[in-house]
Amino acid sequence: MSTPAAPPRPQLPPFHRSTYPAISPLQNAALAKTLTGKRILITGGGSGIGAAIAKAFANTEPATIVLCGRRLDALEATKSSILNSNTIKSKAVQVVTLSVDVTREDQVESVFQQAREAVGPLDVCISCAGFFGENGERVVDDASEQIWKAFEVNVKGSMLVARHFFKNATQDAEGGDGASQPVLISINAGLGHLPPPLVAGPMASSTPGYSASKMGLAKLMEWVAVDVQGRGRVYSVHPGIVKSDLADRLVGTAANPEQLKAAVTFDDAELPADFCVWLASTEGKCIPSGKYLWCNWDVDALKEQSSQIYRNPFMHTTGLLGLELFGFGADPH
Repeated sequence: MSTPAAPPRPQLPPFHRSTYPAISPLQNAALAKTLTGKRILITGGGSGIGAAIAKAFANTEPATIVLCGRRLDALEATKSSILNSNTIKSKAVQVVTLSVDVTREDQVESVFQQAREAVGPLDVCISCAGFFGENGERVVDDASEQIWKAFEVNVKGSMLVARHFFKNATQDAEGGDGASQPVLISINAGLGHLPPPLVAGPMASSTPGYSASKMGLAKLMEWVAVDVQGRGRVYSVHPGIVKSDLADRLVGTAANPEQLKAAVTFDDAELPADFCVWLASTEGKCIPSGKYLWCNWDVDALKEQSSQIYRNPFMHTTGLLGLELFGFGADPH
């Protein structure tokens, strides 16, 4: 029996390291307008990528941005940065801060209920809260509690956020074109795509809890997309490699920090932030719900691939390369 020929591998889009006009709400007024008046909730919005995403959405003139996280002082700092920014078009944007531990369902449920009561049904949720743990942990060691904590925060916490977001999200008008469908974007990590020997070897790093939980999270979001099919859009996004507290810890605690630094090229924080704006906008509808995207990929190229992405259930998802060779998910057309 002959082996079936492999289908042509999809061409990856051009790679960006900084923002560009197609995704920037400051450079693309038409893009920003599609999110004007929306109500945005961001978990993990007190620092790093979460704070950058909050500032990017503030440039779309939303009605409200709700910032959630464990540390109110960090959330208030992000709020102050937004309200005092010279780039914010509308000073009328309302910014609300709410403390939450995403691993506790009672707190997650309460935060979403508070947000809905204060600002109305939510339009966009960016699930950015995450846990890294200590670099150098080993699965076989006795003291590996932080490996499981990564699953508690990154998987369970994100599941609870997704659950209560859609319970408190806006509903698209009956017979509408989906323009008002709520959008959930889960911030993931490309580190989970790397083979552990590569991470533990040349990168001199050991992050089993973080990388494994992020892969579990990616598949979980694919199932969330199935659960809300037709009434919401769900995506996973690798935010690039951005200078942040997490990145500093990854590099600083590696067995060979200098070797790891030499292997890393950092991206501007505005890139993942603006990419999330584009994906949450009506322009992002060209990408089917449930897909995993790298923020570095060029959105014009993604739009050109749209029909191919819709037809190919394996494209931009997590899974075993080559399953399509055996007829799984074959396009009947």
